[in-house]
Amino acid sequence: MINQQNSNLKKSLIALIATASIGGISLGFASEARSAFSPNGNTAVSQSQETLLAQTSGNLKAIGMSGIPDGFSERQWMNAQGDVMITDISDDSYTLKVEASGLVPHGLYTVWWMKEEGGSNTAGPAGGLPYNDVRADRNGNAATVIEVPKNNDYQMMAMAYHSDNQTHGYHPGENGVNSFGHLMGEFIKPNN
Repeated sequence: MINQQNSNLKKSLIALIATASIGGISLGFASEARSAFSPNGNTAVSQSQETLLAQTSGNLKAIGMSGIPDGFSERQWMNAQGDVMITDISDDSYTLKVEASGLVPHGLYTVWWMKEEGGSNTAGPAGGLPYNDVRADRNGNAATVIEVPKNNDYQMMAMAYHSDNQTHGYHPGENGVNSFGHLMGEFIKPNN
């Protein structure tokens, strides 16, 4: 009886976490940043297809490798954090929900995938354009949903803040001038 109650409580908590809403990065430091993050021990949640809400989750950590924009202390900047979870899986794609806090209030952000390829780093807008942009609310919280190919070979995810209030399309902008890498972590993938 207690095991069944614990199982039901676990499922309820997973559903709550998966549905709760809290509200680019320059390639110049992608390899350095990548080495700072090791796999975070993503764990699968064993559930039936009917109750599958999130199979895998991960964290985004604050980084300051491209500098800190004017008007922010290092402590304020490094207080940011994020969570990423898979919310839906189809045959050829999956959906990620990205939630972050401690961001620049009303700040414009973009979400990027990164990978090492042939000895160099490449990056692109996660979810494609214009779906990779998100604006923080007045408290510095942001949430966005992106869809990515299931067979992707992305290694890292990053969020860049744009101090000039522009997204810059397929490039995050000028590193340390109008684009500041703020959050980074492993790019999560479905377990199947």
